[in-house]
Amino acid sequence: FKANFDNGLPFEVNGVIKKQETGEVLVPLTSTHDGMGRFDLDIEPGSKYYAEWTDQKGNTMQTWIPEAQKTGISLKLTVQKDKLFYNLINKTGSDSLHVLMYMYQKIFYRNNLVVLPGEPFTAAVPLSTLPSGVAQLTVFDANWQPVAERIAFVDNKNYRITSQVNTKSVKLQKRGRNELEIEVMDTIPANMSLSITDADMNAAETANSIISGLLLQGDIRGYIHNPAYYFTDTAGAAQKAALDLVMMTHGWRRYNWNIMAAQKMPEIKSAVDEYLGVYGQIGKEMLEKMDPNEQVNLIVKTIDSTNTFYSLKPDKAGLLKQTNLVFYDSARVYFSFNKNKENNKQIAFSKFNFTYPAMYSIQNAGSLLAPDTAGTLLTAAQAVFKYHNSNNGIKTFNEEKTLEGVTVKSGGWRNWKNDPLLKMDEKYASGMFIGGSLGYSLDVVHDEKSWTKIDIYNYIRGTIPGLIIGNFNLTSGRSLAYRDKSVLVYIDEHEMTTSDLESLSLSQVAYIKFIPNFMGKGADAGGGSMNPALSVYTRKGDDLIDRRPTDKDLGSVKIAGYTPVKEFYSPDYSQTNANAGTDARSTLLWMPYVLTDAKTRRIPVVFYNNDFTRRFRVVLEGINEEGKMLHIEKIIQ
Repeated sequence: FKANFDNGLPFEVNGVIKKQETGEVLVPLTSTHDGMGRFDLDIEPGSKYYAEWTDQKGNTMQTWIPEAQKTGISLKLTVQKDKLFYNLINKTGSDSLHVLMYMYQKIFYRNNLVVLPGEPFTAAVPLSTLPSGVAQLTVFDANWQPVAERIAFVDNKNYRITSQVNTKSVKLQKRGRNELEIEVMDTIPANMSLSITDADMNAAETANSIISGLLLQGDIRGYIHNPAYYFTDTAGAAQKAALDLVMMTHGWRRYNWNIMAAQKMPEIKSAVDEYLGVYGQIGKEMLEKMDPNEQVNLIVKTIDSTNTFYSLKPDKAGLLKQTNLVFYDSARVYFSFNKNKENNKQIAFSKFNFTYPAMYSIQNAGSLLAPDTAGTLLTAAQAVFKYHNSNNGIKTFNEEKTLEGVTVKSGGWRNWKNDPLLKMDEKYASGMFIGGSLGYSLDVVHDEKSWTKIDIYNYIRGTIPGLIIGNFNLTSGRSLAYRDKSVLVYIDEHEMTTSDLESLSLSQVAYIKFIPNFMGKGADAGGGSMNPALSVYTRKGDDLIDRRPTDKDLGSVKIAGYTPVKEFYSPDYSQTNANAGTDARSTLLWMPYVLTDAKTRRIPVVFYNNDFTRRFRVVLEGINEEGKMLHIEKIIQ
């Protein structure tokens, strides 16, 4: 049972369980932890029972106990060491039962049973190989209808990072220098955060932790008071028994078997976040006469001078939309038609970039307006009403139309002599690098994407199918691979390394060519050992002229980004006047990123006290790449 106030906080209840017919007191009713407790009672068929207890004002209250059902399943779970025992008494009318145990949306245990009616049955589920967390055990009847369910917590202690916070030097005097050390025994890369605060300003321990949040609160329904209590380092038999009370008094959240059987998908209450966005609109007149395949180029320039290129195709209404942007402070968005740049003034972009709210329908506008006291309310006879009612003057395509037949005529083979890429190849490539119908060529000089000043690797990423670009390494540079073969790198047809390519600015590049089967270095007569090659050509001749558009050639708009991240200020009194002003900081240190791995397992921590704190509260939380978690909380005084 569970007792709580109207606001959800626990109420420590005391009372008795009575039988209605005789008023006889059968068992005491006493909570053992946070308003929760348990009692054992043998129910007699046809009898009714109630709990009699006293509220906080001294009033005697009564709560009726649900009557026993004539049919169904009696289910009891007990966790002992590395096994979970479940006890069944079958009164379903059939001896066929099915048992499933779920954790993390996976079946970890399944058993088809034959249990005679009225006969006790006991079975065990091994737990030693299971992950820690909330397990749901459900009993189904012969027709796979759920008839009984119970949840239990599996605690195999396999979710903790082995770590500790060591005290090196503690000085509680005014603005004293303190030294701690974070030591992590695990070699798996971990990401943690550390906070040091005044322990007397917030005397209560942390009510929730990363461990209780991920292992407990995410899987059960309802408010849990002080969930971190169940996962302290000193948790023993009392915490284990209290955690089992939580399991018996809170419902399971994840699965509703009837809904799952009906294959009904859950309702999405919150749409997926699209982060920041750029929203624009092409004018009606331009939309009617522009090429349907015309695209609009965007360059998003953030305050750190990072440029990103996008090419957008407007929808039928002329809407331009680019979402999933992440930048801070603000950004300048430059825009231009891909072909008809003289019509850039026909594009308008919004400065509001977080959402694109749906417009109100004019039919419902009356409900949004105040009462009309002047007699000038819009009517269907007015021209402005008709204009807005026709979708802002844009004719809707709701009438069936029959298009005239289209005859496609061929002009013969394409004239490759006028192909721009062929001209670039003839201008820059030579010898074994010239030609090649199976390669990929990129004209950097005339590609507007190159105006964003991105580096070469980001420029070719995703452009050449099958080319894998590895992460940068200080010793060996960046790896390039194509179909499990290393890619040879050439700059102006001289063999170079990926590090040389890394230092080359895209503004210096005119032409990039990728040859999957290069007949140069390492190739034999049969072609069996040919390697892929990436050949980069620097600009020469008239290609050295900077043809990038200026701000005057492009339309632009400034849009707001996320609030800039501010670094936590922690004074260093060894470098400044230790007696100046008043230091009333309640948070003495905040380190959001404490990163450890096999090579870095000890992190020194130095901070200075304020003018009055006499006890420090140190909280360290984090998670590693294997999903193991850490929560350390200690008081230093």
